[in-house]
Amino acid sequence: MDEHRIPRSALVLGLGGLVPFVLCALAILTGVRVPVLSDPVMALLAYGAVILSFLGGVRWGFALRIADEGLQARAMLLSVVPAVVAWLLLLPPSLLGLILLPVLFVLLWLADEQMPRIGVPHWYVRLRRLLTAVVVLSLMGAIAGLGR
Repeated sequence: MDEHRIPRSALVLGLGGLVPFVLCALAILTGVRVPVLSDPVMALLAYGAVILSFLGGVRWGFALRIADEGLQARAMLLSVVPAVVAWLLLLPPSLLGLILLPVLFVLLWLADEQMPRIGVPHWYVRLRRLLTAVVVLSLMGAIAGLGR
């Protein structure tokens, strides 16, 4: 398998995971009420926290492949940081949490750019670039929509 080609299933699932980001951002930007989103800001913040936690779990999974025990321990420690920070953003939920989300997604993406050095396929980093771009644009759009 070409390690640069994004598998179709990963691409489809990744793109599907963008729907809540885009839907919440559009609801905030346009002011259109979406029946399942009683509070699109909270929904966006909560979903962003969930996805940050998920990405930390992905990092944990890749850390399991590291043979050097010291490097593995450091990688595992870093993999729990997104979940802890995401949880803190929800205590209490605030505009600050929403503002910090795009920063956190970019920081995690930058860290993920280094992951091929530990054997992570290049396609994963390519997928993360695409998904992170849409996530950050959605979050920034939502923040701009709140400022109106």
